[in-house]
Amino acid sequence: MLGPLLRRCGRILAVSGLLTGVAGPDVGAREMDWQFTGEQGGVRVRLAPHSPEQMAAFYEARGFPKAAIEAVRGACFITTGVENGTDRILWIELDRWRFSTPEGPVRRLSRADWAARWQALGLPRSNRATFGWTLLPEARDLWPQEPVGGNITLVPPKGPFTLEAHFRLGPDKGRGERVVRIEGVRCAREEER
Repeated sequence: MLGPLLRRCGRILAVSGLLTGVAGPDVGAREMDWQFTGEQGGVRVRLAPHSPEQMAAFYEARGFPKAAIEAVRGACFITTGVENGTDRILWIELDRWRFSTPEGPVRRLSRADWAARWQALGLPRSNRATFGWTLLPEARDLWPQEPVGGNITLVPPKGPFTLEAHFRLGPDKGRGERVVRIEGVRCAREEER
């Protein structure tokens, strides 16, 4: 009984530190300025895009080398918060999330994509661990009332896109589904700041 409680408390603290740390200097101690939100059946998804400059500064301050910073600048980073307001276990499975524009799908950069990139650049393991910690988990369970947060990274689309996030419910993933759809999401670019 104590194990799940400690696990949940640890996750809440980790999410709190991540969202404050990546939010940028203009946020300070107030709540993050979520720009896009969606909710369905007790599942809430909140998105806060960050500019290449913000993300480069975040990782540069943590000792990332120049080649890695340039790789970061080329991606669209969106800090994502998910809250399970249901009374069931909720499954985050990023492979079931769809990002699209009217022209077609937007490619998400997965942990595996970044691992290959970091391998090619010879990024030190300590930097890889730091980077991995800032990403939203690829797949995991969320207990009732539990939040989680982290970055999702995309190949930057040319304009706004739609997120359709699919979540299965229950310990066996067979107790229903929630779909949160958020339209008009944009990657933050320097010229928009």
